[in-house]
Amino acid sequence: MGDSKKSIIEEARKLFSEFDFLGVSMADIAGSLGITKAALYYHFESKKQLYLEVLKRAFRDLVKNLNEGTKREDNSLKQLSTLIQNYLSFSFKEKNIIKSQTLKIKDMDPEIKDFVAKFREKLKRYFKSPLEKTLESSKKEISLDSLTSFVLGAMDRLILEAAFLDKKLNVKKRTRQILEAIGLI
Repeated sequence: MGDSKKSIIEEARKLFSEFDFLGVSMADIAGSLGITKAALYYHFESKKQLYLEVLKRAFRDLVKNLNEGTKREDNSLKQLSTLIQNYLSFSFKEKNIIKSQTLKIKDMDPEIKDFVAKFREKLKRYFKSPLEKTLESSKKEISLDSLTSFVLGAMDRLILEAAFLDKKLNVKKRTRQILEAIGLI
C-alpha cells in the first residue's frame, strides 16, 4: 500500500473517531489532507469503503492488543482482568471501536452493520473463554452468554460515559468494579 493510501486511512481514522461516520464527508477528509476529492476517490471509491478500512484496522489493532495481554497471564481471572483493562484502554483511545457499535442502526449501511456484528461476535469469543474458566473455578451458575454480553455492555457503557463527559477513565478501578459486579472478586 502506498504512503498516500496509508495517510488517507490514518487521517480518516482520526476524523471518524472524532466525528463518527455520519459526521465526516469525503470533502472533510480531502480538505484535512490538503488533497482534492478526486485524489481521495482514486484510492477509495466511497466513504463506506474508506470507513470499512478504518474499522478493519482499528479492530485488527484491538485484537492484537487483546492477544498480547492474554498471552502473559497464567490464570483465567488474571487473563479476564487483563482483557477488560486492554479493551477499556484501547477503546477509550480508539473511539471508532465504540462509535461503530453505537451508530443509529436505521442509519447504518448494511455492509457496515454486518461487519460490526461479525466483529462483535469475535469479540465475545475473546471474553467467553476466560469467563467460562473463571466461572468453573468459582462454581457459579450463570449463563455464559448473558455474562459475556453484560461484561461487554458494561465496558462499552463506561467508555461512552467517559467520552461523553470528557473524563479520564480509571481502567484498573473500572476493571475491578466489573469483576466485583459479576461476583468474581
